[in-house]
Amino acid sequence: MRQNHRPSRALVVVLAVSSLLTSACGARLTDDQRAQALAQTGGTSGGAGAVTSGGDTTGTTGVTDTTGTTGTTGAGTSGSSATGSTGSSGTSGTSGTSGTSGTTGSGAITDTRPLPPGGNGGATDKGITGDTITIANISDVSGAVPGIFEDAQLAVKAYFAYFNAREKTIYGRKIKLLSLDSRLDAGGNREQSIKACNEAFAGVGSISAFDQGGAPVIRDCGLADIRGIATTEQMKAVPNAFPINAAGTGGKRSLGTFGWAAERFPDAIKKAAYIYIDGEVTRQQVQQDVEAAEALLGFDFISTPAVGITETNYGPVVQQLKSDGAEYVTFTGAYQQAASFATEFQRQNYKPAVYQPTVTAYTPDFIKQAGDAAEGTFVAVTGSLNEETDINPELKLYAQWLNQVKPGAVPTGLGQFSWGAARLFVEKMKDIGPKPTRKLLLAEIAKVKRYDGGGLFGPQDVGGRQLGSCTKITRVQGGKFVRVEPTAKGSQRCKDQVYNLKTKQGEPAVN
Repeated sequence: MRQNHRPSRALVVVLAVSSLLTSACGARLTDDQRAQALAQTGGTSGGAGAVTSGGDTTGTTGVTDTTGTTGTTGAGTSGSSATGSTGSSGTSGTSGTSGTSGTTGSGAITDTRPLPPGGNGGATDKGITGDTITIANISDVSGAVPGIFEDAQLAVKAYFAYFNAREKTIYGRKIKLLSLDSRLDAGGNREQSIKACNEAFAGVGSISAFDQGGAPVIRDCGLADIRGIATTEQMKAVPNAFPINAAGTGGKRSLGTFGWAAERFPDAIKKAAYIYIDGEVTRQQVQQDVEAAEALLGFDFISTPAVGITETNYGPVVQQLKSDGAEYVTFTGAYQQAASFATEFQRQNYKPAVYQPTVTAYTPDFIKQAGDAAEGTFVAVTGSLNEETDINPELKLYAQWLNQVKPGAVPTGLGQFSWGAARLFVEKMKDIGPKPTRKLLLAEIAKVKRYDGGGLFGPQDVGGRQLGSCTKITRVQGGKFVRVEPTAKGSQRCKDQVYNLKTKQGEPAVN
């Protein structure tokens, strides 16, 4: 019989992001901020703590970023000492460095889609002129947890800085980026969605915790919205919103996180426990994951304890798990909380066969906080492993240009999907020709069935809004993350099914 052991502490407002996102090793919030902001996410760690949203022109040919509160560092794009101009609130750009064309901020610019001889049609749709294509990124940058999804916005800035350095225009039009701050608030998301609808041709790479605020606005205005992820059910239902990471869309749950354990630890999954930081979205997520894993993989969850977001005493929960004999333990919450549970396991000498917190724990900060208690922890990662940047050209490119727009920043899982959204936008704008419309772009995006962001993540059915099941399993060994399945560097496990919550049936994975 499944038991729920709930602490009585009152809950504070919680954030909701799906659990099937990717790796994160980003810049840091304070521990308290990150714990509150990501306690409900089963996904990636957030972005940098500083607010750096807009107000800049990056590089001599960089993408123009017209809104925001604080400028980011511009990137030189065409030769040595190419210095970016200073925006209204921005700082000066960095010098371009030597290297091959378009990859390090120097070399010749190649306009791969120049202005056609007969012109490009001028203002073919809202947000389009003969000279510019205006796009919008709506992400939580300020608000109660400053910087929580800044990495999504930075990734989009980084991609378009790279694009402008390499290609300059699409059929004679430059990219103009509106960096819009939804302020971790449904009202803020609605407000910025209205602005995007009125001024932008498309949304690209957006991530907001309370995106339900803008969902009806985006639906009604017909904005072509290629999101990083959609966090709420309302946004997932918008027909013209296509998240690159389609976690939880279409009434389906991927089993990529659980399938490996069913094979390697068949006895342990018969006594499984799912701990989560309590909130409306995480309760739904856990219910769906439990249903899927029990129906298709043979899991038996004997306990699903919910923990208040402000709770700090994990002793009673761990004591109960130990008493119940749980052998497989998974956890949805922030990496700080995952580390605290690992420490409590050690204190109580509780050693389940598998401890697998969600991918938020895929950060060196988890290991740093938990110390030797982190040893043996498993983490399933959907995106690229930062330990393998040397063999992943797209991840290396993202890291390089991210450092141009914000020196010192490193790739995150959120950023991988937002970078992928920008990349897909450019690909499809080239495909639809010099006279783009929102309808033409949406029609092209709907056809995208296997998209991997240039090798950043496993194939995603973007057009069908179905998350791929490809994962990589890492384990903390010797104080660092080590790939354990599949063992070959750069490989992925892509054989796990997805569970259809409506039909109660398994379906083939997207791989």
